Amino acid sequence: MVKSFELSGYAIAPRDPAEAMIGKADSSFQANRSLLGPRGFRTYVSTIWKAMVEAWIGTRDQQLMTDILSMALARASSPGRKEQVSMMDNSYRRFSKTSEAILADLEKGGYMILPDEATPHMVAAAVAQTAEHRANAKAIGADPKYLKAMYENMLGARPKECRPLD
Repeated sequence: MVKSFELSGYAIAPRDPAEAMIGKADSSFQANRSLLGPRGFRTYVSTIWKAMVEAWIGTRDQQLMTDILSMALARASSPGRKEQVSMMDNSYRRFSKTSEAILADLEKGGYMILPDEATPHMVAAAVAQTAEHRANAKAIGADPKYLKAMYENMLGARPKECRPLD
């Protein structure tokens, strides 16, 4: 299941950022040289992450995620059919209720399925969260490129339970 999402350009990650994710958000950050300090940086990063996750929830295609998971379940339930990739098959649709339940349980457990790259809506939400009513957004850490890179760094540092088994 996890591998199917990763192949489709998505990743499973905690809704609230883990310690390691916050630590990897910006490797160039030096708490002793910043006005934020370690606690301020943690709050800043958590706020950015939550704004991006909330923006994703509002714009995601839930049916697409259900279909990806349904297809993964269909392939796992019938391993012999893997060789017949050219044949069009709608058997994955029978797993849609199970997929919806799995996705709901995943979210109840505090995890989300997120894109592996921040969408424009997510970046815009992060910029708005950090630069509300400010003229020079880039000077205060609301540069869209910086926020996108921060998101990708954090996603790369997600916990082991959110990664496919090797």
